[in-house]
Amino acid sequence: MIHLRIAIGALLTIVIEVLFFYAFGFRSKRFVLSCILINLLTNYALNYCLLYLPFPGEIYVGEVLVVIIEALFYFSFNKDKKEVIPLTVASNILSFLVGLLYYFILGQNGRLL
Repeated sequence: MIHLRIAIGALLTIVIEVLFFYAFGFRSKRFVLSCILINLLTNYALNYCLLYLPFPGEIYVGEVLVVIIEALFYFSFNKDKKEVIPLTVASNILSFLVGLLYYFILGQNGRLL
């Protein structure tokens, strides 16, 4: 059950972040595919670290690391578009908040409240 929730969360994150960047003009096939790839990697890495390496505040430290990794990844392919860095921060805040909502709607036991 937990792996299904992680997969759904990853899919939700990818949809949110791809649409977010698309709305801000990042529409090339290359960018969309790179967005999908980096979000798959960072989302699964963060969620498995949260499962198996828990420590106080890990979600916040993990999210900051995810933002840094994604921003550097996007910037490395889009050096002429400096707005990719604040957009990465904003897209991750949005997907984090939607993820919290998803988590609390399902409840900690994975069932609808």
